[in-house]
Amino acid sequence: MPPKAGKERDATEAGFRFKVGTEVLCRTGAEEWSAGRVVRLNYREPDWPRGRTVPYQVALEDGGLIFVPQDIPELCRQLQLPWWGSLFKERQELSARQLRRACVDKPVNEQDHNGNTALLEAARHNWEPIVSELISMSADVNVSNGKRERPLHHAVFHGEDMTRALLQAKADLNVQDTDPDFDPDFTSTTFGNRLEHRTPLHYCCAALGDAAVAAVLIQAGAKLDVQDSQFKTPLHLAIEEGHADVIDVLLRAKANVNLGNMESGMKNTPLMDAAHAGKCELAEKLIAAKADVNAQGKSDMSALHLAARRGDVNVVQVLVAARADVAQRSQCGTAAELAMKKAGSARLLELLGAEAGGPGMPAKKPASVASLSAVQRAALFLV
Repeated sequence: MPPKAGKERDATEAGFRFKVGTEVLCRTGAEEWSAGRVVRLNYREPDWPRGRTVPYQVALEDGGLIFVPQDIPELCRQLQLPWWGSLFKERQELSARQLRRACVDKPVNEQDHNGNTALLEAARHNWEPIVSELISMSADVNVSNGKRERPLHHAVFHGEDMTRALLQAKADLNVQDTDPDFDPDFTSTTFGNRLEHRTPLHYCCAALGDAAVAAVLIQAGAKLDVQDSQFKTPLHLAIEEGHADVIDVLLRAKANVNLGNMESGMKNTPLMDAAHAGKCELAEKLIAAKADVNAQGKSDMSALHLAARRGDVNVVQVLVAARADVAQRSQCGTAAELAMKKAGSARLLELLGAEAGGPGMPAKKPASVASLSAVQRAALFLV
């Protein structure tokens, strides 16, 4: 529980700069500051030695609790709100008149401690009338915050109308925010260290899965194949989340279907991922969009190798019909050899030409096996 009022006065009179309830900024990293509210003075942890205290305990906006070890500006300072800060904190319904009155003689693009503007915050919270009013007040739609987020990154979560309003105000379609997991002290020897992350189209195609908003962005000129910090394109994200209607929008717009990413492999294509997961309908869509059926990824495995290895007759049939090379070898063998290791069905082996001397199999055995069926002959070559 917070200390009693008398104790608060005593502590303040004893030289503390802030009292309980003061909104402050606390250093939470080498270059990071977090906003919060002082909840205790002369704070001590239960297991600390007798007599050890720190000036403040602070409840952060993200729900965390921290203590401030020294009462110095380098660690804790009073939070200065922009002109719109108090209005937006109350989260009450604002009129255009109230908004304009609060902004008199103030810069409409004034930023808070995180670099957010009134327009960005209004877009984040889906306050569409406020977004429209701020645009009419000449708010800059392309001011970024500390994470390089812009209003459009948030507007796409709230539908076509807000998205269109920002686009009409000349919002940049293709700006990338920063990777929330970016670590400046870590650099991959393979992939480097990518700070650039996602565009509004990425977010639209990921968990959101809004095909209508995706179509609006694409029609306005959004780049289809921008890669995020893990080299994922909007198409990769739509496939991951299973948004069939978004996938259709991207494929109709000619998104590149042959790119890999860090998670599945830089040489692995969406078609390989579809084959590996047994997604026959998706495989058909990707092939119709000119996916390379014979591209080889990890261990030189193609989509056909991956489908054969899991014994997926339907996907194999789709790939073979698309002229996948049944004789192509991976580091683990041909598709037929992989299917046989898994005791593939007769239909699967037939599709792959799995008979002695067939395109995916070794040369014929001696004539003593000539009377055996194709499947029986194939069984002799089990490894």
